[in-house]
Amino acid sequence: MEPLISVIIPVYQVELYVAHCIESVTGQIYQNLEIILIDDGSVDKSGEICDLYMDKDERIKVVHQENQGLSAARNRGIEIAKGEYLCFVDSDDWIDERFIDVVYRISAGTGCDIVQCGFQNTLFDDMEKDGREGKYTVYTPKEYSIAAYTLLSWKCNVAWNKLYRASLFAGIRYPKGKIHEDEFTTYKLIWKANRIAVTNTKLYFYRQRTDSIMGRAYSLKRLDAGEAYREREKFYEDLGETELLNLARTAHLEWLDWNLPLVRQHSEATAELVAALEEEKAYLEKHTKDEQIYKKGLKFHGYLFPFSRVPYGSRIILYGAGDVGTQYYRQITELNYCDVVAWVDGNAEKYKQMGFPVKGKEEVSAQNIEAEYIVFAFNNDILAKEMMQKFRQAGNEKKIIYEVIKI
Repeated sequence: MEPLISVIIPVYQVELYVAHCIESVTGQIYQNLEIILIDDGSVDKSGEICDLYMDKDERIKVVHQENQGLSAARNRGIEIAKGEYLCFVDSDDWIDERFIDVVYRISAGTGCDIVQCGFQNTLFDDMEKDGREGKYTVYTPKEYSIAAYTLLSWKCNVAWNKLYRASLFAGIRYPKGKIHEDEFTTYKLIWKANRIAVTNTKLYFYRQRTDSIMGRAYSLKRLDAGEAYREREKFYEDLGETELLNLARTAHLEWLDWNLPLVRQHSEATAELVAALEEEKAYLEKHTKDEQIYKKGLKFHGYLFPFSRVPYGSRIILYGAGDVGTQYYRQITELNYCDVVAWVDGNAEKYKQMGFPVKGKEEVSAQNIEAEYIVFAFNNDILAKEMMQKFRQAGNEKKIIYEVIKI
């Protein structure tokens, strides 16, 4: 029998959206679900709507509690959940009917404790679904943590685009009273996992509301994220993970660069607060190694994937994992633009250690891979000509693309 999966939905002041959210969960292809709705003190009709759905579907449980915030609502759901796996859905978002089925099948097939899917930002209820098959990459906790600062970006920190083995939450809860609560928590779950699988198939629909926490005017509460950054840096330092410590410090510096000007202009900011943040910035600048590995993927260096020559949805082989190749891959995955059936580099082991899903040339035969294009991702005309000649002499019929676009 398929294992029970608990879906935890914190609910607060979302009477316009919560029905659509609940129906997207009850309509899942995977049916062995426990659906936990935590009404966190809503004063609109959200709680009533939850009760109506509980009466319709025996899998739904509703808890009404005084308003305590998102972290407390998630924690309550974790405490009462009986599933072997957990996932979270925010009550103004919704999920593709395949979401739980796809991420569970990946977990069952790989043994991964966490499976992450792609997501679609939206303002509307009727978004077109991503119909492509869910290909995935498997990472160790360290590989994933490195990739979180490079290829995979901020989507690694959020709670809601993942399936978790429930046992990971033993001793781990979301911090009450904090915003950016995911920043305090997700990296700990990642480190406890045996392995993590990531599919770029977009199965989660994230509603961008102007009245949401992140949609409101700048608040000093957003500095909670700085506290989370400091905790994460200490976590990696205590583990002796110097590489991750430096990546975390680099990301913290970028966050300070963005926030400091806003704090200086804020009417409630004190001189002491501004001085403390400036002192923290100076400390990080002094203690962060300025090496290429720590910067790769965090900044845009100016190479643009040749979108005009590679049609949307194409299957490609990407050759090269250096600065150009890394930027191409990130742009492709961020936009879910095309399907990279193989990413190849002669120095694959180096990039695998950095968390990149790169294969060595000996692992890949371009003739035997079903792909429409081969894209060379390096800034070297002589090497490109040599490579193109070799491929053509080998009778490869795939279209070869080499075009370096600097912006």
